[in-house]
This record gives sequence, structure tokens and C-alpha cells, in this order.
Amino acid sequence: NSQAQLFNDRLGRGVELLPNDEMIMRSAGIRILENLGENSSPQETALIVDILFNFLNSKGKVKKIIPKQGILNKITKLAPISITETNREERIDIENCLNTILKLAERLGEDSADSELMNLDLRKLKLTSGGMSFFHLNMINCDLTEAQITVKEIEIVRMTACNLSLTDFLCSSLSKIVAIHFCYCYLSGFRGFKFRETFFYLSNLSRAFFTNATLSRVDFIDCNLDGANFTNATFEDVKFESCTFLCTDFSGVDLAGVSGITQEELNKIIYDEKNLPIPFKGLKLPEDRAYHRQTSEALPTFVLSKNEQFSKRLVSDVCDELLEEVDKFDNEINPP
Repeated sequence: NSQAQLFNDRLGRGVELLPNDEMIMRSAGIRILENLGENSSPQETALIVDILFNFLNSKGKVKKIIPKQGILNKITKLAPISITETNREERIDIENCLNTILKLAERLGEDSADSELMNLDLRKLKLTSGGMSFFHLNMINCDLTEAQITVKEIEIVRMTACNLSLTDFLCSSLSKIVAIHFCYCYLSGFRGFKFRETFFYLSNLSRAFFTNATLSRVDFIDCNLDGANFTNATFEDVKFESCTFLCTDFSGVDLAGVSGITQEELNKIIYDEKNLPIPFKGLKLPEDRAYHRQTSEALPTFVLSKNEQFSKRLVSDVCDELLEEVDKFDNEINPP
């Protein structure tokens, strides 16, 4: 009875602080619940996780969004764009809450329930998990602009209609993203990420970074890949269907593990002439889209060719011209 009363007292104190107007007090409430969850029974810890999820889903709601994205409506239908200004300090209690949920989920192990994050403003979030988490997440209509997701083992079952622009995924090989649907991923970072059986559908991945990533049994369907960088990525049974490839960098990529790219689409890519992609049988690399560096410190320029728009010009300048509409739109919805 004494232990039960102590648990109830500490639980009550933590819950009492969560709706406080002061961010520092809300964070104190989260810390109380975290310490309590680390030293309680699995049933009590699961209760605390539910309480924290309720707080997260009430406090972290996207306040204002642009429901449809003008010129990119065909590619990204519903991804939320928060139009109120924020900074990371103002969101620290949300960050602490979600990281605490992950921490307690690690303690619960496989008994931790699948959970859903919906309509949440998670901009600039730093999601971290140092241990082994068996946590499964669904994210729907969440704004994760400029977020950093660094976890050792987590399965994001599905990200639907989320804003992932400037989001960096710095996860280990044990983490997994199953599906990305209707998402806006301008300048997203998937560097070195190991995708396994992932399904990208109707998402805008323009200028996203897949450098050194491994993609195994991955489908890209109706996706915008203009300006995306796949340098030195490994493709194993990757399918592209109805995608765009304007200025997509395939340097050092063996396309033997790819299906669905036509010669017309391949003619729009770019590549380093000293790190050639290997096209699959029957296709040829566009010679005017090769680039090189005069010195190791110099910016890359396209090789001499008959194409006046490309010949001997800086790669960055040409790509900026060709991707002007995409960049212009992103600057409108996510002002610098």
C-alpha cells in the first residue's frame, strides 16, 4: 500500500505539471513521469506512456496548415505546412515527451504498443534513442520540417501526408521505414540509410539525399525525384514507376538492380565522369550530363558539349535554373 501510494503521489504530481503554462514546468512533469516509469512495473510504465501520448497529441497539434500545396498538388496532396514561426527551445517539452516515450518503450520491449502520431507540429524536433527500441510508429499529417531523427532501432510503419522537408534521418541499420505516402521531402536527408522493403508513393523527394544509402526491394511510384542525389547508393531490386529524374545524380550507382527507368528518363540525370553509373543493358548515359572538377577544391562543372545550357557551366547553376519552380515553391512555404 505504501508503494502504491508513493506511485500515485508521484504520478499525480507529474500529471499536474503537464498542462502548466510554463514550458520549464511541463518539462519537469515529463521528467518526473520518466523517472517514475523507469522504476515501475510494466503495467504502470505502460500507463505512463499512454499519459505522455495524450499530452503529446494535445500540446503538439499543428495550429495552422496549408492543406493543399498549389503547383505541387499532384505530387503532394495533404502534407501539412505549419505557418506559425517556432524555434527548438519553444518545442523542447514536445521533444522531451517523445524521447521519454521512446525510452520507456525500450524498457517495455516487445510489449510496447504500436502508436500513432497525428496532426502534430514536430518541427526542429531531435528524436533520439540510444538503446534498442522495439517501438512501432505511424505518422499522419505531421510537420517534421528540420527534424533530426537519430534512433538505433525503430520501425516507422507508415508516414502519410507528412512534411519532411530538411529532415535528417541518422538511424542505424536496425531502423526501418515501411512506407512514405503523399509526403513532401524537399532536401530530406537519408544519407547512408538502409531501406528494406520500403514503398514510396506519390511523394515529392526533390533534392533529397540518398548518398551511400542501400535500397533493397524498394518501390518509387509516382514520385518527384528531381535533383535527388543517389551518389554511391546501392540498388538491389529497386523499381521506379512514373517518376521524374531531372538533374537526379546517379554517380557511382550500378543500375543493374533497377527496373522502370527508360532511356528518355535516363537522359535527364547527371553524373560524375570519374564515378560513372553503370546503366542496365540497352541504355546509354547522356554524355552532356557528365560533370567534373578541375581541381579537388573547385566546384563541379559540366563537361564540354554541344548543349549550351550545360557545357562548362557550374552544376549548381544549371540545376538551380532547371529546378527553379520547385525551389521557388519551397521558399514560399518554408521561408528561410
